[in-house]
Amino acid sequence: MLIIQKNILTNMNKKICIFFFCLIYILNISAQTSDFEKAFKKQYYEGTQFIKENQALFEKTLALTNISWKGCTAVVFPEIVRYSDMKDFLEIKTLELLYVNGGEMYANFSIGRFQMKPSFVETLEKQLTKHQYPSKNIFNYVSKDIKEQRKERIKRLSSLSWQLQYLKAFCWAVGKIFAHKKFNTESERVKFYAAAYNFGFLQTEQKITNWQNTKAFPYGKLQSKTKQYSYAQIAVEYFEKK
Repeated sequence: MLIIQKNILTNMNKKICIFFFCLIYILNISAQTSDFEKAFKKQYYEGTQFIKENQALFEKTLALTNISWKGCTAVVFPEIVRYSDMKDFLEIKTLELLYVNGGEMYANFSIGRFQMKPSFVETLEKQLTKHQYPSKNIFNYVSKDIKEQRKERIKRLSSLSWQLQYLKAFCWAVGKIFAHKKFNTESERVKFYAAAYNFGFLQTEQKITNWQNTKAFPYGKLQSKTKQYSYAQIAVEYFEKK
């Protein structure tokens, strides 16, 4: 009888421990979400409104088989929050002078709502060619001249419709590169894709997985004085609110 009671108490203690562990985990996630929204309240609201205003274009362009348009949108949501019109204008003008003539090693700035870099697009184009991306439109440039193609690439990056095409292609490419990886839920997929977008989709699976919980957004890993957040966590929390 005593042995049975001990076993019952042991099982109860285990269940209680598991319950409190889950509760603490949920509270920690909620706290981070609240903190991020509070810290970037204006930008967060503007970002969500921007997506709502352009939802039809998002849905139409981000039609994928391996991730929903909402999941694909969540991947770049933190960048949408961080986006600055004036900063973007100045960087594009700088790019026109430096990147076109010298390539990515001379000027590799982020452009547009999704903060995409020319080097990101160049790398993406190579991977899409390697994995035989079905849409050829993304490879079609007016000129075969490298400098002219760079000009056109900047022009494309300044367009929301083109950034959406690149985002769609990115999600497709990640699905091909990590075709072996299994996800139990779409939230898991969104978190991994977001980490790959922020950290680099040609990094190893383990490095991308580790980056999922790294708090280095929005100021970078080397910035230690200002509070940071996990890019991937912000993305998946936004996705789960949809």
